[in-house]
Amino acid sequence: MEKNDILNYELINNNSSAHIYFMSINPVDEAKEASNGYSVKNSDIDNFNNKLKSSFSNKYVDINSSIQFDTSDGLHYSNETYEEILNTLTQKLSATGQIKCGGASSGDLLAKLEELPLDTKAAILAKNPCTI
Repeated sequence: MEKNDILNYELINNNSSAHIYFMSINPVDEAKEASNGYSVKNSDIDNFNNKLKSSFSNKYVDINSSIQFDTSDGLHYSNETYEEILNTLTQKLSATGQIKCGGASSGDLLAKLEELPLDTKAAILAKNPCTI
């Protein structure tokens, strides 16, 4: 995280009613990614996440330590993994009481979405946007 990132966050946070959260950077499969020409290291991701958490502890959402992920190239996740990330993120944020979806409580709408395919969820959420 650079100085400009922090200044931008402070500018938005101090002059807006928006609630900003910082989601962890998620892990990679280093063996698969190396064979595909990538060079991201989980230790670098962990260091960055630790800086995020220490800087924004009350606004930090850790997904990294809780996901099981599938990737074909080591870096980009399968649709199922992206769906797990979305579900985990919405569960963690809805636990704060900050999410409202289409005027309903987050639990009402998100519970109904749980078993639907990702593209169907996206279509429903586009018509019933969640606000934090």
